Amino acid sequence: MTTTELPLSLPLTKPIQITDLTATVEVKPPHVQLRNLSLNVFGGQLVAEAETKTGTAPPPFSGKIAVQRLQLGSLMAAVGTDKVLVSGTASAEVELRGKGVTFPELTNTLEGTGHLLVKDGKVEGINLLKEAATLFKAFGITNDLGGDTVFSVLESNFRVQQGVVWVDRLVAKSPDFDATSSGEIGFNKTLRLNVSLLLSEGLSKAIAGPSTIAKLLMAHGRLSVPMVITGTTQAPRYALDTKALTSKVQEQVQKTFGDILKGQQGEDLIRRGEETLKKFFGQ
Repeated sequence: MTTTELPLSLPLTKPIQITDLTATVEVKPPHVQLRNLSLNVFGGQLVAEAETKTGTAPPPFSGKIAVQRLQLGSLMAAVGTDKVLVSGTASAEVELRGKGVTFPELTNTLEGTGHLLVKDGKVEGINLLKEAATLFKAFGITNDLGGDTVFSVLESNFRVQQGVVWVDRLVAKSPDFDATSSGEIGFNKTLRLNVSLLLSEGLSKAIAGPSTIAKLLMAHGRLSVPMVITGTTQAPRYALDTKALTSKVQEQVQKTFGDILKGQQGEDLIRRGEETLKKFFGQ
């Protein structure tokens, strides 16, 4: 069967094939329980259970969903993210509750929590390394890095509320970087993510070069790049997180000169330096 045969209004760009569908439905008015739902979709398996109540409009529901070995790239292509496509093999556990079956109803009422794990994938449309290098050109860092953002593991806890997926903490690991992120992704495809990108030692040396600012952002030989991603999944916008950047520079300056510049005179000098950095980064 395909998704067009389901009694739901789903935000898909094309019908999706579903195979090996099994389920048990128990009806005890006004309650309807869906038990032992199992189906194969997007190359993986989905199992779920849910409950709804008839006689009210829109009908309330609650449920649990677990997926294994799902091909995330196929799912995102079906949803129609256009600009940003994340591939990889995904597993997830989600608990949801809400009212209604149409997308506008679900946007307003859907709530829940979940955990996502994606292995051996890549992000097309968002190249964190290239964007980081571009943002640092203002500080004399001219190295440019191409290619997609490839990762070995991407893991996140998230919440769903009022049409927004709140990313509490997302961790991505790659041979070239480690990244942590938090923020929000709207059902309307809007983005607001704070990302901390910690580059590998080799890339850090290649990108930083002789830049003084880059050296101040080094920690144990690795360059830390704080970024903010806004816009939409079709047209993401990137900027340095100047508040976090200023804080990191201040911290490194104090570590470097704190023991030397002791006393009131040294504290005044550090304070004036911090004020200069805030003006430089526009804070």
